[in-house]
Amino acid sequence: MMLRLQKYDLKVTYKKGSEMYLADTLSRAYAQSCTSEDTRGDAEKDIESINMVQYLPVSESTQNVIRTATESDPVMKALKTTIREGWPEKKDLLPPGVKDYFPFREELTLQNGLVSKENA
Repeated sequence: MMLRLQKYDLKVTYKKGSEMYLADTLSRAYAQSCTSEDTRGDAEKDIESINMVQYLPVSESTQNVIRTATESDPVMKALKTTIREGWPEKKDLLPPGVKDYFPFREELTLQNGLVSKENA
């Protein structure tokens, strides 16, 4: 969802509930059919997954080369582990090579073995 919204310059303003007619109407439109198989966690249902790798202007073979090079580099392996497991509160708790990535840690993602940085 965040990736789709990045291309817009949003201005959020507060409106009282009594002034939000459409939102009030939609909040009353609940899903009619809810079976026992649909009762998995709400958080799991609400997560939207976007495969960013498919939008890269890079061929599949080049992606594989990058993936292999990433696996052979100790700093990149440590960075992937840090992204996957979560960043510590303090920069000093990171391995030496990963400390350089700390200032923009919120912009880094890992998908299909590739580390990506948002275009902010």
